[in-house]
Amino acid sequence: MHGKSPYETAHLLVAAIRVCTHQKNGIPPAITDISSILKMSAEEILILIRQMEKAGIIECIDQAGTSRYFIEDMQALETLPKHREEKAIQAEIESFKNSRQKKNMEIENFQKKQKEKQKELFSQLNRKLGSDEVR
Repeated sequence: MHGKSPYETAHLLVAAIRVCTHQKNGIPPAITDISSILKMSAEEILILIRQMEKAGIIECIDQAGTSRYFIEDMQALETLPKHREEKAIQAEIESFKNSRQKKNMEIENFQKKQKEKQKELFSQLNRKLGSDEVR
């Protein structure tokens, strides 16, 4: 499902739910059923399902210790974005890179200052040692 828009992903998940329901003679599928059809991990499926529950597309029923999923509103699928949100991710990545570069520059500046302080201390020690030897 990587690289697909939310619209495409939702349609695939809904289709998997419909196929599973058909194969089980009307019994709504569990996560494992959906996972086996889409060849995705149960965790990935659960994340997608939670997003679609919030959108009102899918509903969950807990039955005998197992969660079953069925389609609540097919029309809500059409409200999902039809394009991937790469731009937002790219902007976030750039922001992270910039903040990381800024942090690295601060670290480098700090290290330079520490080296300068260390050189100054050594020169002061050498001067003191040189003046002590003269006495």
